[in-house]
Amino acid sequence: MKKYVLVLGMGLALSGCGNPFDRVNRLEDIELAPEGESLAIASVEEAPARRGLFARLLPKSATDETVSTPGPSHDTDATDDIPEEETVSRPKRSLFGLLSRKPAREQVDEPIIGPASQRVTSGTLLPYGEIGTNCEIAPNELGARVTSASGYGLYDAGGDTEAPRSFYLTGFPDGCVRQFTAAMVMFGDVGTYEMLRFQAGRKATSATDRAYDEIQSRFCSVTIGEPCGGQLDELAKATTFLTAYEAFGTNAHWADILIHEGRVVSVELREP
Repeated sequence: MKKYVLVLGMGLALSGCGNPFDRVNRLEDIELAPEGESLAIASVEEAPARRGLFARLLPKSATDETVSTPGPSHDTDATDDIPEEETVSRPKRSLFGLLSRKPAREQVDEPIIGPASQRVTSGTLLPYGEIGTNCEIAPNELGARVTSASGYGLYDAGGDTEAPRSFYLTGFPDGCVRQFTAAMVMFGDVGTYEMLRFQAGRKATSATDRAYDEIQSRFCSVTIGEPCGGQLDELAKATTFLTAYEAFGTNAHWADILIHEGRVVSVELREP
């Protein structure tokens, strides 16, 4: 009888303590840190005078003067004016979710249309004036992050060289980068574009202008050829320009690139 009382007492004691593993996290419930690697930020060196999308909107007297892009101040850190790397919201993942993740190039659900429809593999140097989509390149292969605009990050794979090399744009919904070749690249914002164009009463003179007019008219609900108005700030969040120069020098060719809502809309080759 004493033996049964002892066993019953031990059972009650254990049940009062509960399951000793209740407070131990299961392996599949352990959250991991978001993906991504911090990339080096490079300073932007002083650039020679250029003609491009915004320069051609200015009066001739203004574009005839030599204008250079200011470099970093010698009194401050060269990276002070460069925005922090854009962040992409990602869902929390468990360890088993990480192990089952597919490569980035398999996550593209919709076909890419427009000028960036061609797929590019890592190590490819595209001909100047072409732009492609690279879903294979690793973050540490992008090079130095030099600037960003409208949610897109610009990376320079060439370092200090002045020769044409690969540039990469991040921030697209499919997670892939857009790749093109240039010697120098500059962002341009829609606010400056509209000020230079519409205040001077200039009409569309290029394919880039016409593509922008269609986007702006639909987005801002205005007649083609009129300023965006109160929706300009929202348009700027979804739209940006790039000018990609083929070489250094005042007579270099350039390409105007228009991006809107995660898609390369227009790539137009220009010349002095």
